[in-house]
Amino acid sequence: MKTIITLTRYPEIFNRLRASVDLYEPEARKMVIVSGGARVWAPGWEVVLGVEPFIFARNANIGLNRVHGDVLLMNDDCELISPVLEIMGSICEKNLNIGILSPQIEGAVGGNSLQKVHKSDLEYEISKKRLAFPCVYIPHRTLQTVGTIDERFSGYGFDDDDYCYRVQQNGLDLGVTGMVIVRHGLDGKMSSSFLRKMNKWEWYWSLGKMWVEYKKKQIGL
Repeated sequence: MKTIITLTRYPEIFNRLRASVDLYEPEARKMVIVSGGARVWAPGWEVVLGVEPFIFARNANIGLNRVHGDVLLMNDDCELISPVLEIMGSICEKNLNIGILSPQIEGAVGGNSLQKVHKSDLEYEISKKRLAFPCVYIPHRTLQTVGTIDERFSGYGFDDDDYCYRVQQNGLDLGVTGMVIVRHGLDGKMSSSFLRKMNKWEWYWSLGKMWVEYKKKQIGL
């Protein structure tokens, strides 16, 4: 069974996501990891208590470790505007090279232009750059091969960079499909995933990554 997982500490933000998921994916397994004392009313959802202090990777892994199938991992400030699981699951089933599949994102989405809404006649496009994680489909085979998200990334960002890097190192591709569009962002309010600061380990990791990318550009890779 495919599972939709999100993390939240803001019920008023989560409620929009919940309503859209209940509308477009009523039969899916649905799980919300709560933190910060949040109380959510979510019939049909598994409500799981997260660990404090909030670390995105750690709380996401609580959900990932509870499932035995494909996962759609979403920020709580996202919104579905159509069914997604059957389409994205079918693409991943037909293309075993895909390690992570992102929908096109209407709204804020990192620095990968492929994830932004654009016209494409392809079922999916391969991204050489890392994928931002407002909403990503992770096949179960990826979790079996790559594992879960590195919990040493306790601050904002770089956990998705690292996971994408590990996926590529295992010979799998990062994909983006225009067959599904997901909205991201809600009236200027910040998702739970933004409540993080970069620690010293992450700072040095990011510097090392930037140096590697710089050297690749120098030699034309």
